[in-house]
Order: sequence, then structure tokens, then C-alpha cells
Amino acid sequence: MTEACWTFEPVFPESYREERYRVFIVGSEPHERPGEGWRPDRRDTGLWFRTAPDNANWGNENFYVRTVEQLHAVLATLGVKPDSDRDALCHLRHLDLKATGGGTEADRDQVSQWVLANIDKVAGYWATDKPAVTVLLGYPTWWVFEQHVTRILRSRGVEVVRVALQHPSRYPNNPQALRELKEHLQPLTQPLHRWAPKKRKWEVWPQPPGPAI
Repeated sequence: MTEACWTFEPVFPESYREERYRVFIVGSEPHERPGEGWRPDRRDTGLWFRTAPDNANWGNENFYVRTVEQLHAVLATLGVKPDSDRDALCHLRHLDLKATGGGTEADRDQVSQWVLANIDKVAGYWATDKPAVTVLLGYPTWWVFEQHVTRILRSRGVEVVRVALQHPSRYPNNPQALRELKEHLQPLTQPLHRWAPKKRKWEVWPQPPGPAI
């Protein structure tokens, strides 16, 4: 049986196409839950965010509210001050590296396998949209991105500015992390800066990015 794949439309596609600054917030894989009432009829993250306010945040208020907080913080680094959450969401494409659903804890190896098998599709999001900032959520996401996606993007001349934050479903946003976000945005040629929520400080991932291939 073929696993159902999610799609990753921008939250408001028409507005997104017109925005000067686009933001990617990236997870490892969609969280599949049993039963009903946790997602729209169609598996799409843009649709999920677009319809969440009218559907009790699809039962995941922390994820919705904290993601929007992160988005506002990113836009502030770009000098953008939206008048509302909806205006902020016009800048967002939320996507996962692995398009098939998983549980509450992503398996890093499974995510890696998916990315390597679908690397052109994964890298194509950055090549096409050219986001101003990419936020990588949680350890499996930034590990897989740095190990596999970074070198492909560099080899294709795709410029990306990224930073790693905690996953909003697991940890609340730390005001210090959001306040200091701008100074930790790094291009692919520089090591990744990530917020360590348990230590409450920024860390530089010790492995420097490899050469473009």
C-alpha cells in the first residue's frame, strides 16, 4: 500500500507569489494522528495553516501559535512588520523534508532515506522560491538538511540563509532566541547556528559545511 504524501503549498499562494520576502519553516515529516479533526480533508501544510484559526487550530494550538511567533520574529529580521497573523502567513511556506507522515518522533534515518531518494524535489523548493530565510525545526531536520541538502544546494548555486530553532510542538519559544535571531542567520558557507532549548543558549554546530559537489 502506497503511503499518502503531503503537499506543501504556501499558506496563501496568490499573496505569497507577490511577496518580496518569503520564509521557509521546515520540519522533518508531517505528524499523522489517528481519528478525525486534526487536519483538513487534504494533506497539505499550507491548507492546514490557512484553515487552522477557524478549526480550533486542528487540535494543536501550541504548534500553530508558536510557529506564527517564529514567523513574526523572522520577518522582523527582514524589516517586515505585518499588521496581523494573516499578513505574516502570506510570506510562509511550511514544508517537511519527508512528505510521508510519521509519529511524534521523526526517525532521522528514514527522513534521510526519503530526502536522498527525492533530492531533486526537495532541493527544488529552495531553487524555485528563493526564500529569504529558512528556519530548521528540531534535531532530525537540521541534521538531515546539513548532511544532505546543503551540498546539493551549493552545487547548484542556490543561496540559502538558515537558522535552527526548537520544534514548536515540543518547546515554547524563548524570547531571547527570537530577539537574537538576526545575528544567527547564516549562509550555507558558514556553520549552522542553532538554539538549544534545554541549555537556553545558541550553539554552533561543530561540523563545518562540506564543499559543494
